[in-house]
Amino acid sequence: MRACQLSSDADGLVLFASYCASDISGSRLPVLSISGSEDGLSTPQKVADARGMLPADAVLVEIPGASHASFGAYGPQAGDGVASIPDTDVDAVVTARVGELATTLH
Repeated sequence: MRACQLSSDADGLVLFASYCASDISGSRLPVLSISGSEDGLSTPQKVADARGMLPADAVLVEIPGASHASFGAYGPQAGDGVASIPDTDVDAVVTARVGELATTLH
């Protein structure tokens, strides 16, 4: 993910239904990773496998029932899972968690 490559220029990093392919584990950057249990593209396994690329204190949140499309307004994508949670519920979790991170940034 390109944002991970540019992380040295940021105050914080939020990953929505994504994961880092670049190693930022040595960074002091606050990182929040929000993913969905039904994501067929950035699967829970891919997110878990890339965990070591993030700082040790990164916060990972998996939203039960959320798919990849739950994080955007572009509709279904080939290979994605089926969401079992309303988008409004996903939005509420995302808003709360990003808000928590934002209060820690300078």
